[in-house]
Amino acid sequence: MVNLYLYVVTSLLSFIGGFFAYILALKIVWDQSMSGGDMKAVLLWVGIAFFLIATPIYLGII
Repeated sequence: MVNLYLYVVTSLLSFIGGFFAYILALKIVWDQSMSGGDMKAVLLWVGIAFFLIATPIYLGII
């Protein structure tokens, strides 16, 4: 059971880290910020894609 929690936490942390890296690159490279509505849309659609595509691949690898 502890391993299951570890896998879930690792997946969530990688999603959060990737999102913050995207926000940071957006600010540093293009000097752009993300407004409230845009951030919600990005989190929704990227979250759906991440958990439907990346999480099963991750779980299959481990």
